[in-house]
Amino acid sequence: MPHVSQIDILEILNGISDQRAFDSDFGGDSDAEDVLCVSSASNTPTSTTRGSKRKNAFNGGPSTSPLSSSSCNINSHDDSNLSTISSEVPKLSRLRSRKLKSAINSNALQSSSGSEVDDSDFDPSYEPIPHIDTNDNILAENSDNENNMLNISEPLNIENMDLLVDFIENSDDDSNYIEDNNENNILFSFSKDQPLTSLSYDSFDFNEFYGPNVLVDIKSPMQNFDIYFSDFYQYIVDQSNLYSNQCGKNLNLSIIEFKAFLGILIIMGFHRLLSLRLYWSANENFYNHRISNIMTQKRFLNILRYLHLNDNSKMPKRESSTFDKLYKIRPMIDHLNNVYCTSFSPDRNLSCDESMVGFKGRSGIKQYMPMKPVKRGFKIWAICCAITGYLLKFIIYEGKKDSKEKGSLGEKTVLEMTNNYQDKGYCVFFDRFFSSINLVSELLKRKIFACGTMLQNRKYFPKTLLKADKSLSMGDYDFASSGEISVYKWMDRGKKPVVVVSSIHKGEDITVVKRKNNVGIREDVKCPKSIADYNKYMGGVDHFDQLLECYNITWKSRRWWMKLFYYFCDATIVNSYIMYTTTVKLTSNREKPLTHLMYRSLLADELIGQFCNRKAFLPKKVIPSTKRKPTDVGRGRIILAGNNSRLQNVGNHMPIAGKYNRCRLCSTKKNVKRSKIHCQECEVALCLDCFLPFHSQ
Repeated sequence: MPHVSQIDILEILNGISDQRAFDSDFGGDSDAEDVLCVSSASNTPTSTTRGSKRKNAFNGGPSTSPLSSSSCNINSHDDSNLSTISSEVPKLSRLRSRKLKSAINSNALQSSSGSEVDDSDFDPSYEPIPHIDTNDNILAENSDNENNMLNISEPLNIENMDLLVDFIENSDDDSNYIEDNNENNILFSFSKDQPLTSLSYDSFDFNEFYGPNVLVDIKSPMQNFDIYFSDFYQYIVDQSNLYSNQCGKNLNLSIIEFKAFLGILIIMGFHRLLSLRLYWSANENFYNHRISNIMTQKRFLNILRYLHLNDNSKMPKRESSTFDKLYKIRPMIDHLNNVYCTSFSPDRNLSCDESMVGFKGRSGIKQYMPMKPVKRGFKIWAICCAITGYLLKFIIYEGKKDSKEKGSLGEKTVLEMTNNYQDKGYCVFFDRFFSSINLVSELLKRKIFACGTMLQNRKYFPKTLLKADKSLSMGDYDFASSGEISVYKWMDRGKKPVVVVSSIHKGEDITVVKRKNNVGIREDVKCPKSIADYNKYMGGVDHFDQLLECYNITWKSRRWWMKLFYYFCDATIVNSYIMYTTTVKLTSNREKPLTHLMYRSLLADELIGQFCNRKAFLPKKVIPSTKRKPTDVGRGRIILAGNNSRLQNVGNHMPIAGKYNRCRLCSTKKNVKRSKIHCQECEVALCLDCFLPFHSQ
């Protein structure tokens, strides 16, 4: 039976680098003796360990392997022949894969069970390898280095050789190819000329609507806010009442009262104090008349205590496959993500960036980024309208996950957030954390154009086609293109250039920006239009964060999900305000939109109004109280009204009708008394029998 010669086998093995042979599933860490005996190995699987084979090959010890020296005595070759054969290795050229396969197919590498030795006695066609005198002994020199050893742990038959050839063909170092073997492999061939393609930014007809998709009432901020929360009020109320019952309490929360609760939080956002309890303080410097008259401190804290968004009894265990780190707030996340994107159609330009929600407590999803302004908290990926800052979709980063999806974290994040904008011709801008040539190419397949800064060590970056950083001065630029994808390098002020990858702009798109020269005079400097547009449209998420941080309603809490609840409430207010301002600008030329502060103030008034807008009348018959003596002043509380205003000018202290409030004289925590009668001067509620004692003692 014809056999492949030892020279051919060495040529095949010589084409495999040491590191690949060490890591490869087809070879592994092999011995030099395996190289000699590979053609004569039987089909019986070996059971010899890697260490024992290495010891037998180089120390002359016995071996039980089918590839041992006792079964591989190739025409009585000794160690000198090993040096002779190995000296030919550097002189052999690597065979082409096609020739290798044809040679393997024409010469079957199968050893019969009765022939254990490749010898002329058993095979007349056997030709011994001639002895070549040389002092080079490459295999022997590398025998002490375990990382440079090859290992053929299985007999080399046609199947194994095919795998070996495929491995050689697929292991070539070619930076232009994606390593994954699938139908989406793309060759990025960058050049200075940009060929025309069927899909380009200029030729795409963008016809998407811009503005709110729902009816916006410019006279009622609450109607705009209810676009997002109208279907969610009842769910929050039900879950909060359920949680209070599970804790053995009865919250008995209603939708009207919950709206008033939100209104109080909004007022607290632009009347900031150090503690919640200070708004009900007896100290006039902290006391807030508006808040204290809406709801008592005890009731407000009870609502805050039992506020809940999901049923704890149904939460999956940590060991379960359905465990969700965001289970406690998942319903709100899903609801808002759905209603945000359906209520507003953004401008063509979108921006994708990260946002931080500060939190220093205990949480499994808390992140620490020492170089950020907010170092500890929750990282949120957000995509916003680049013009208005409207939040379209957000993703809370939960930490590293085991995912079968290919690509980096930034690539997967952008692709997920742009799912609703495929095949429409939108443009998305992102920073260097997300950007890569692979991402821009994948977005282009989905008919989404992209632009973003990029690191120069990213895969497929055309470093050889672009000028070196040291050769660029301020205003100099260079570019390279591959189809509709262009990479730009521009030197701004400083030592490092700005690198941008874009599928929106062409290589010759240049604009002018103002920069100061060494003397301090502003002058025109050439700049790629891709970089100018990036600076123009990248700030959508930053604009949203700026609006959100102005009058945020957040408070300290040990419950991590409460920080996210505050964040989502603020985000909803900001989105409703952006819809309001956009509608005013699109429909009215003369009317100016309200400021953000005035919009929040009116929203709080409308939310609270449904809870407190009750008409109070003085009763027709006033029945004196018999449970409490009016002279028992010491048992009651006298707050808010100072002695000077309480005891002087008594003639101005006239009773008037008002709403039910606690009597400031006889009401206690255990025995609460409420009255509709108010003192006009002191602005406190008093029982009819308590009115005179309050102003005389």
